[in-house]
Amino acid sequence: MAITASATDAHVRARGQRSAFYFYMPALLVSIVVVGFAPTLFLRGAFFDVPPIPLYLFVHGFVLTGWFVWLLVQTSLARTGRIAVHRTIGVIGAFYALAVLAGALMATLGSVHRVILDGFDLGMDVSAFGENGLGSGITIEAFMSGVVFANVASAVSFAALVGTAVLLRSRPDSHKRLMLLASISILGPALARISRWPVLGGEQGPFVPLALVLLLLAVLAHDVVSRRRIHPATLFGAAVGVATSVGGSLIATTHLGRAFVRWLA
Repeated sequence: MAITASATDAHVRARGQRSAFYFYMPALLVSIVVVGFAPTLFLRGAFFDVPPIPLYLFVHGFVLTGWFVWLLVQTSLARTGRIAVHRTIGVIGAFYALAVLAGALMATLGSVHRVILDGFDLGMDVSAFGENGLGSGITIEAFMSGVVFANVASAVSFAALVGTAVLLRSRPDSHKRLMLLASISILGPALARISRWPVLGGEQGPFVPLALVLLLLAVLAHDVVSRRRIHPATLFGAAVGVATSVGGSLIATTHLGRAFVRWLA
């Protein structure tokens, strides 16, 4: 009995070491979200004087944050071997992902109209917003087109990767990679707010795409170090993320994309 118990304990410890990456990465994502949205959501009115926002944006912010916290809880449960609880909460997460998707699209598709209600014209230079880190030299229409289609692309990537992860829930190695990559795909808005810090070059600078690429490379590198090759799920998730991001960027510059933004106004 003692030998069996020792073997089991060793297996749990080894499993924890193998799973550490998939615990610390979600912890990093939670930190990015909290830091990014601290001024406009979590600490608004306490340390930051920011304009009021509609109620649905509060709902969106806390739902989105809840997703990252849920992911961290799930990885913690898996890491400590509480698989039954992990699976039970996973069912809730599958439905929660729908709320995340709905909230993301709601906030994105309402963003252009909010700009108009605040008294701005789409033909103005983006510097008219008077916010640090947004840059200048492009119209508000061009800026908002980039924001809208980047967020729509992220929502498409998130839906595709979470949906595939649910289908592959019986394959833990694929499932955990897809869930992590899905969560990285919706991190753009939080990173965009961090990019406004004076030393990071603003939203038109390289910080956001570079940060997303580094997070993706971390997953790829972990595969190479731990498996000596990249897992097919990682390749699939990376391909979906890159394809949707590039597609969104291209659409944002087209006449059709700009026309859609004007229609949202």
